[in-house]
Order: sequence, then structure tokens, then C-alpha cells
Amino acid sequence: MFYCFKEWKLDAKNHELIHDKSGTRKLREQTVRLFVYLLDKNHEVCTYDELLENLWEGKIVKKESVINEIYELRKILGADKHLVKTHRLKGFSFSAVDLEITEHQIDPPLSNFEKIKKTKVYLYAFTVLTIFVAASLLGIHDGVKPYPLDSDVVNITYHKGEELYPTTNPSEELMAYVSYIDNTFTVTIRDIKTSRSVSLPGNTSSPYWHPDKNRLFFQSFENGQCFLKYIDINQELMLSNMSEIVSCGSELSLSPIALAPEGKWLYFSFKEDKQVPYKINSVHLDTKIVKTLTTPTENTYGDYSLSLSPDGQRLAILSSDQHKKVNLRILDVQKKDYFSVQTFPFYIYNVAWHESGDKLFYIDDRRQINELDLESGQTSLVYASEEDLRTLYYKKDYGFLTSKGNYQQSDLSVLTIENKNINVLQGSDANEVQYTARQSHQDYFFVSDRTGFPQVWQQAPDSLKQVTNYGEYKDIQYLDTQISSGKLLLSIDQKASLKMGDAVTSIDWLSEKLVRNLKWSCWDQNEVFATTLSNQIWSLVKFNLKEQTETPLLGAVSSFKLDCENQQLYFTKLDEKGVFKAPLHNLALASVIAKDLYFEDNNEWLLRDNTLYFTEQGKLHAFDTSTSELNFIEIDGPVWAVYDGSDKSQLIYESRTSHGINIARIPL
Repeated sequence: MFYCFKEWKLDAKNHELIHDKSGTRKLREQTVRLFVYLLDKNHEVCTYDELLENLWEGKIVKKESVINEIYELRKILGADKHLVKTHRLKGFSFSAVDLEITEHQIDPPLSNFEKIKKTKVYLYAFTVLTIFVAASLLGIHDGVKPYPLDSDVVNITYHKGEELYPTTNPSEELMAYVSYIDNTFTVTIRDIKTSRSVSLPGNTSSPYWHPDKNRLFFQSFENGQCFLKYIDINQELMLSNMSEIVSCGSELSLSPIALAPEGKWLYFSFKEDKQVPYKINSVHLDTKIVKTLTTPTENTYGDYSLSLSPDGQRLAILSSDQHKKVNLRILDVQKKDYFSVQTFPFYIYNVAWHESGDKLFYIDDRRQINELDLESGQTSLVYASEEDLRTLYYKKDYGFLTSKGNYQQSDLSVLTIENKNINVLQGSDANEVQYTARQSHQDYFFVSDRTGFPQVWQQAPDSLKQVTNYGEYKDIQYLDTQISSGKLLLSIDQKASLKMGDAVTSIDWLSEKLVRNLKWSCWDQNEVFATTLSNQIWSLVKFNLKEQTETPLLGAVSSFKLDCENQQLYFTKLDEKGVFKAPLHNLALASVIAKDLYFEDNNEWLLRDNTLYFTEQGKLHAFDTSTSELNFIEIDGPVWAVYDGSDKSQLIYESRTSHGINIARIPL
């Protein structure tokens, strides 16, 4: 069956979507089934229960699986908001005014001559197939990799929350992983057959089994310090002999660790403080000698993930740079030299080595496990999932363990500070993030991916409208409204942009600059404060949009706030812990108002009079700058960003809800 609408043509029989300009794309079977179902019911609202019953017959799946599949379909169609519509609390519908449905052509009966030709083809194909079978029996490989099906996948855990970084012991009877519940990471050890489990203390992460015994290495965060430790586990899940090895810095980390095959050198990510990047260290378990293997450039996130090759000679390292791209490098641990392999425009949690030592597995941004050949640089698909995939573990003859489920979804909520009353400002089946008020709490801009990709939306007292309509992913951040003119200032892919009237356009003369933390000036309607990257350092500058000038203000600044009434600047530095205060006319007079705090981004904190509100590890805190009193504000669910509202008795925050990430095995 063919379905034609606009510039699209769906070939349901061959699982192909054809576009007039971009060509043909192969679709997964489940995507095609959903696509066809919505097309057959064009303009009709299909409920969640209806879709589950008809498209996931007999399978136990969550409502979020349907939502996820809808979002994938939207992305495929270029995030056209008019095609796949969400009817909140009801379901979804497809809306195509020019839909045409035609059958596949049926081939006419063959003539005798054609039958003879066809028979020759079948005989030839049979001969090739016979040779292929014989070659398989003789152990000759044709290079075609087995492709796991969804029916092959076995869920191992079913708990609430998120379960990440699974790994098995040498006998493959025990599995260790990181569970994330109630804003706390905890290492859990599970008997795979009996499902019995035991957990280590809270704030533990990065489990890694000794290759020859039931000894588990892990990271522990205690009293503001990170430590590498190990513990022994017997088959009855009894824990013993917990021992501390070495410090891993002062930051709670999920970075993987690795042990050399001979069991002597342990490799790990080390981060001394928030304002310095992760680097790779190694420690000798007998002598406790520590070596530094990498020295990332300052002002980057650094080397946050590693994986050791089967022979123990090479480390695959993932690092994040100031452009928010992930770089994959290979380090020779003996020679101390490395080479770059590939740069990814999306985040990768970790990579896993193939037993041959010349290939790596990783998860991309399309829910796919890929195999990367280090010699040729070619990538091949191993497994495509209907749900989101995060962390990955691979072992020869065992297959994959992966974190499989649905990502967190974010709502915008408003907190009344005095009585702690909370109301949802924007909530849907999508992610609602970023916020800036226009005139009142009923009139504001925000960012949502409810139509497939992140877009800017405007909420007015009596209407809601989509402002941008990008057909691909855009990183939209740092929204700020100029109250007097209504102009919206924002960053799109770290480029300064403006909304004037109905159009959002980049600021041409700033197009070559990477910017963050954009903020209108309180005193001049043509001035904008921002942090911008110059000579690999993020610094505070002031732009005059009318005169097209840039004035440097302060070097090595990670975030800042403006006190309009008192003409003060509050800021955090890249290279020093603390929140600083200085008069704008003389920044050299800076003083510390909160010596133990540090923020990497404007969205992590805001200042109201003497109270500094900030988020840390998913929790909301209030710090009194006059008394240094620190209080925790109890809110259900993790809080990841906080914004100023038009009402100073309230604040706006992003609250995120996890829909469950569980461990699944994908056999090969």
C-alpha cells in the first residue's frame, strides 16, 4: 500500500518513506505500523489505549512507549506540527488534507519464456544459497553480522527510577549496576537467576568487576570527597572486606572505571573541583602510585568516560569540549600517545570494546547500537530499539546489557516561596524547558519539543502559539525578554539570536561568536551582557547591538547575574570557587558573598535580595548571603534549572520525572 501526502510517499509494504527532495529512508516495522494506523484513521483522534491494544498486542509496554514512538515519527516527518498532532489527555491524530492511498501493482501472469528465465534465476539463487550454507558449515564468514530482534531482548530489572552502567561478574551470575532513585545514585548487586539483590551505601557509582574473582570496584562520595574502593561479594550476596584505594577528587561522578587484565592498574576519571575538567588517572593497587594520563584543556568538561581494550593496552576516552561536542580518542597507556577517532554532535554515556580490540560499540542519538571499525572508520548498525538506550556493556558470547526505557520529561512549575505552594506552569507529554517572562506570569516564552524538535513557544493569557519551526534539532537556551520592547533574546546553537515581530533571526555581526548566558542590560535597551568564548576562555562581555561593538568586562567567567537597582554584578569564575559581587563601574572591587558555591551556568541560580536560590544534584537550595545560612527546599522530583518570574514572591523551575530506565540483555 502507498500513502501519498504533501511531498511524502509511504511504501508500507517495503517499509520505505520517500521524500521528493531528500530521497528514501528505511523505517522500522513498528514505526510503519503506527504510521499506517494513523493514516488509515486520518483526522481521527487515536487514544493511548487504542494504540497499545492494536499495535503492541499482548506486550506489556508503558504509555511512554507510545509517546516515544510518536515523537520519532514526528522527527522523521521534519517535525511538521500540522501532520502529527497531540491532543492532551486524549491521544494523537494524523492530519493530511491531500492523502491518497493506492495499492501496489500486481504483476501480470508470466509467459512461458518468462517462466523459463525465472526458473534459471531460481536455480542460480538456489546454487548460491547452497554454497552459502556450505561455507557457513565450514566456518567461512561472509561479513554479515547477526541482527538482534526486539523479541530477543530480555528485561532483567523492572524497578522504578533509572538503572545504569550494568556489568557482570566473571561467572555471569551476578550483575552490578547503578540505580538512581530519590536523587541518589546507589550501586546494586543482583543475582540474575533469583533476582535477589543487595545495595551498597548511597552516593556510590561506577561498578567494575575484577576479571578473576567476585571483587567489585566502585566510586563512593562521602563528605564532599570521592574515593575509589572495592568490596568482596560471595554467591549468597554477603558483602565483606570493603577497602579504600585512592581519592578520585571532590565530585560525585558516574565516570566508568577499568582494571588492567593482570589486575594491578586501575584507571579512572579524576576531577578536583567543579571548575576544572575531568582528567584520566591510573593507580597501582599494590604501591598506590598514581599517574596522570591526560591533561584536558581548561574550561572544558574534560575526559568523562573511559573503556579499556581487552589486551589492556589502549583506553577509549570520551571527552566533551566547550562546543558541547563529544570527542572519541584512543590512548596507548604505555606510550602515552593518542589519536582522535571521531567527533559526535550528541552525548554518549560510554563505549564498549569488541573482543577483537579493533572495534567499539556505542549508542547514538537514534536509539541505535552501532559498531565502529577503528581501522576503516566505518560504522555499522547492530541493534535499533523502540525505546531510548543509554549506557552499554558488552561481553563476548554474552551480548549486550543496556539501560533501556524512556528519558526524563520536564515540566515548568511555579513555586510560591512563602507557603511553598507549587503549580505546574507548562506540562505535557513533551519536555518543557527554559523560561522568560514578558509582562506577567501568564505571558512568557518557553521551549518545548512537543512537535518533535525543540521550538520556542509563547504563552499569552488567552493563547498559546509556536514561535519557531525548525526541521532539525536546535540547542535553544538563555531566553531573556526586554520588557520595554518585547524583544526576545536567545541562544540557538550557541549563536546570539533575536525575536523581533514574528521572526527569530541570528544577529549577523555576532554569527562567528559562541555565546552563553545572554541578558539584556537594565540601563540601555541596545546593550546585551553575555559570556563568549575567546582564546578558549569564556569571558564576560557587553555587546551594543546598535553600534555593533563588543566591550570586554571580565575574564574567566562561568555565570553571572545583574542587580539592576544597585548596579551590581554577581558572578562565578571558571578557575575559582565562590560567588562574587562587584559594582559594575569598578569590577576590580569584587568581594566574595558565598565562598563554597560554584555555578557553571546562569540557569543554575538566581538572586533575590539577600537570598541566593540554586540547584545542585537535582535539589533546590536557598542560601542567605548575609548570615551564610543554607536551607534545603523540599520539592517532589529533581530540579534542574531555576528562573526569575515577573512575580518576585515566586520562582520558576524545571522539574523532571523519570519514566523508568531498566536493564535489558540483548544476546548476539
